[in-house]
Amino acid sequence: MVLAAGIVGFILGVNLGFLFAGLMRTARGEHEQTEDENKTC
Repeated sequence: MVLAAGIVGFILGVNLGFLFAGLMRTARGEHEQTEDENKTC
C-alpha cells in the first residue's frame, strides 16, 4: 500500500515537473527563443 502510494506520488510529481518546465519554457520562448537555445546548447 505504501509503496504503491509512493509510486503514484512519484509519477504525479514527475508529470507536474514536466508541465511546469514546459510552461516556463514557453513563457521564456516568447521573449528570446533563439538566444536561450544558443546559450543552453
